[in-house]
Amino acid sequence: MKKLIIAAFILLVTTAHTFAISITVTLTTKAHWDGSSCAYAPQGICVRLTLGTEMLSTNEVNGNMSYDKARGIILTFSKSKDLQKKGNSSLFANNSFIVDGDSPISYSLLRKIGYSISKDYTIKKGKYSYSTEGDIITVIIPVN
Repeated sequence: MKKLIIAAFILLVTTAHTFAISITVTLTTKAHWDGSSCAYAPQGICVRLTLGTEMLSTNEVNGNMSYDKARGIILTFSKSKDLQKKGNSSLFANNSFIVDGDSPISYSLLRKIGYSISKDYTIKKGKYSYSTEGDIITVIIPVN
């Protein structure tokens, strides 16, 4: 029995990188993370953990966030469920996901998706490519 437990532990440790942890997040445009909440800012996006069903304003969108060591932070959105509001168009333009100002993400949120980091990470202002497969839009934010 002891050998079986050790074998299972080794298998889990060696294959854990293949299991992506995904959490539901809310992105708010024209905002930034101030250390405890999303605060208004003339530029940037704020990423926060979504707690249950929330009423979103026109500058907010739900999505999923995960981490892949080889690719970086991965954001996914359902066109039919997450991107129905007109205000979301500021996130996507000219075949790019637009981050209009440097945007910190709390390290505690990143740890929830398996990205081991001891301080906040800043998504740099810029345009990030995305891909579409059926109803799902996938944005990859490189972190290396």
